[in-house]
Formats: sequence, structure tokens, C-alpha cells
Amino acid sequence: MLLVAYEQAVASNKIKEDARQLAALNVLQEIYDGLIKPSSFWFSKNKVKGAYLYGAVGTGKTFLLDLFYNNLPIKKKMRSHFYQFMQTIHERLKFLQGQKNPLKLIAKELAKQATVICFDEFFVNNIVDAMLLGNLLQALYQQNITFIATSNALPDELYKGGLQRDRFIPAIDLIKVNNTVIQVDSGIDYRLGKADYDRAYFYPQDPEMWDLLFSKFKALALPPIEFAQKIVVDDRFIETTYQTCNAIWFDFNKLCGIPRSQTDYLILSKQFDYVFLSGVHHLLEYENDLISNFIKLIDVFYDISTKLIILASVPINDIYRQGRHQFEFERTKSRLFEMQSESYLLSKKKNFIKNK
Repeated sequence: MLLVAYEQAVASNKIKEDARQLAALNVLQEIYDGLIKPSSFWFSKNKVKGAYLYGAVGTGKTFLLDLFYNNLPIKKKMRSHFYQFMQTIHERLKFLQGQKNPLKLIAKELAKQATVICFDEFFVNNIVDAMLLGNLLQALYQQNITFIATSNALPDELYKGGLQRDRFIPAIDLIKVNNTVIQVDSGIDYRLGKADYDRAYFYPQDPEMWDLLFSKFKALALPPIEFAQKIVVDDRFIETTYQTCNAIWFDFNKLCGIPRSQTDYLILSKQFDYVFLSGVHHLLEYENDLISNFIKLIDVFYDISTKLIILASVPINDIYRQGRHQFEFERTKSRLFEMQSESYLLSKKKNFIKNK
């Protein structure tokens, strides 16, 4: 079933056939078969071992995840970007504050909604999630939930160098025991060949390019256009350059220059179809807020298919070249290239979490 869908995608030139992808597809097919196999009258269905797909950016991990999810003929399934899932978990923990074993309660709630959960971009970069994840995964696995996850890192590389990482090791062990770990990495970023670079990324930042960007804003925005307003996002004001009901324009420093969470960018994604960003420049290592927030912004916008139009002083490859965020930023650059492509710009905005 999955192989047929994969071959159809190859035949229609949506993807190129790749040996590593086909190997991963065989494992996903086994999981697929286990999930759709009916349980007997006397015995409940056994837990089906999941899969952890890792590799460099643009090597087809998310494509395989979506191929599996979209072709799986069961209702109790969920697909989410990992940071969105963790955001939901934190919200539920806040709601259940004071109750005994809240993670077990959350796991039972999720088990009613899904027997399989697909995570895109499994990544841990803060101590709060790291300390939470072991107990959360344990509770979810006890509910016989199957996971399919994509990541840029091996399980053993997750949260590497993080505070109190020794307390995160049990979570890594759970991932390795309950999932088949598969490398999906041919060394080729298939997304880079699809980009049409002049559609939504403008540089250098000079008067001519500013005029082009403003013309694009006027073409996409529904009137009236408001100038130099403020928008409230999660109880905080952000200054805007221009704003309409469906499009908004920010200065890079105003949107990314102070600490922000993914929730801020999720709210913007939900409210606006088009986000314009001017003032993007070559980022230096000390500009930590700008770097980390830009990574978050691109992750959110890419996953939901929010259309981002950028005016920058440098090409995409020169935004951030080296430093401690380089590993994460490789994903950001690859996504920025794809976000200029016609297929991305014509795609419909996605739901935050798919649940059927």
C-alpha cells in the first residue's frame, strides 16, 4: 500500500526514488500492517513498535511521515509538529495542576484520541521538556500508543550538552527500546532543487527592493492598510510596519529581537495568511534572541504553510554561517529555500494538529 503511494509520487515527479527512503518505507509498512490488523475477540491488540526516522534536512523524512499518516486507514491517529505537541502537554499540565499523576491522565486522554501519533521534528532544546519527557513517554507507552517520529539527530544525540542531561537518558532509552531507529540520509537535500529564489526572498535591502516588497504587500493584502500600528500577541504588544486583516509586516528586530515562544508565532500564523519581514541581516553569535527566535519562526510558519516574504541584506546562505546554532540553522536554511518554491506558496495553510 505505502509502496504504491510512493511509486505514484515518483511517477508524478513529486519526489526522486531513494534507496534509504525505500528501506524506511519497508519498516513503515510493517507498522502499518500491525496497526490495521484487527484484534481478536479474546485478546486486545498488542502494542506495535514505532519508528524513529533521522537524517539531515531535506532527505524525505517528513514526506515519509505524511505518506504513512495520510494512507493509514484508521480514525484514531494524530499528526503534530513536536513543539506543538509539547505546547499542548504544558497547557494540559497547567489545567490539571494539583491532580495526582497528571501525565498518566494526559496519556489516557491521548489514548482515547489516537493509537498512533506521528511527530515531525523531534527535537529537545530546553531543560523543562528534557525533564518532562521521560515520564511522559513512559505514560504514553503504557497506553500502547505507537509513535512515528522524524528528527535530524540520532536518539543518542538528543539534548546533547544540555543541563542535567543525565536525567534525560531514560527518555532516550525508551525511544530506542520502543522504536526502530532508521537513518534516512542519502546526503542529498532534495528540497534545494525546487526553490524559485526570487518569489518571496528579496535582497539586498535597498530602496528598489523595498519598493518591490511594498508592491507585493499591496498585491496580497486586503485593504485598508494600516501604518505603524501595534498588535497584541499573547498579552504583549509588537510594533508593526504595515497591517491589514490578512497580511502583516514586521521589522526583524521587533518580531525576533526579544525572547518569544513558539506560541507567539502560532498566533500570528493563525491570524494572518501573509507575514512580511524586513531587516533580516547576517546574524552574529551574540545575537542569540534573534537566532533562536528566527529558528522558531521558520519552524512554525513552515509546518503550517504560512507564507513568509522576506527583505534581507544578505542571501539565505549568509544569514548565519557558523556558531553553536549551526546544526539547527541548517534546517532553517533548507526550509527557507523551500518556502520560496511555487508548490509551497500555492499550498493551503494546515491545521495545527491533525487528528482523525
